[in-house]
Amino acid sequence: MTDRAYVSFDSGLDMNSRYLTEKVAYFLGGIFASEEQVTANGNRYKINPVRYNYRAATALEIAQHYELVRDIAVQVNGQTVMAENIRGTELDSGKNRMPGFSTFFKATSLGELVELIPSLRTALQNSPWKVQRAFLVGVFDGRSSADIDKKTHKIRMLSLDCISDEIGAFLSEVVEMCGIQYNYNTHRDRKEGGRPRNPQLRIKDVDYYVNNIGLISPRRINLMKSAYEYNYETVIVNDNSVVLKGLKTIVVR
Repeated sequence: MTDRAYVSFDSGLDMNSRYLTEKVAYFLGGIFASEEQVTANGNRYKINPVRYNYRAATALEIAQHYELVRDIAVQVNGQTVMAENIRGTELDSGKNRMPGFSTFFKATSLGELVELIPSLRTALQNSPWKVQRAFLVGVFDGRSSADIDKKTHKIRMLSLDCISDEIGAFLSEVVEMCGIQYNYNTHRDRKEGGRPRNPQLRIKDVDYYVNNIGLISPRRINLMKSAYEYNYETVIVNDNSVVLKGLKTIVVR
């Protein structure tokens, strides 16, 4: 694919590209999914985090994921750092307690993410399928969780806790644009009181998502593969590195 097939796009971040490419879209997906930023050395950085619950992924799975994301990031001026090397530094947003890593992008003109929504929406609408797909990979690759029934091993949904309703609604728009069944729950008050629950974006047709979009995270792919193997005779993991390095999809029969 040549540059002429991409949409001209200014992300307001130092991403070494004047176009919305697969790599740029992937990291923007993760940045919008997390809404994290930090100021360090006088610069503002937008963050694409990857996080796992304690003991939810092996050290090897996290290291494999880190290597894949880092290799993509260096091509778009991203700085990828393991969580243990972020804690206590200027890059620490205070959200690096769990295992994982983050990729940082220096802001050149971008302030709040909501400012980018109109131009990003238009750019995605006019972009090739590979770019739209890469954006969704980025949205769910870093912090999503698969809801798997412990008895039947069926995957009920792939969910993402969003931070704000405005960004969550935009991410829902993109999911719908790509023809994927979903539901989106806005902020809800906890019955027991306290802080309201985060908005949550849920992929209902997980089979379609893992077959047509996919994930890079070795842990999340391994988890869903194991679940499928309880219910299907044939489970095939396909490499889609032609779109993004390490991207995998799952086909079941």
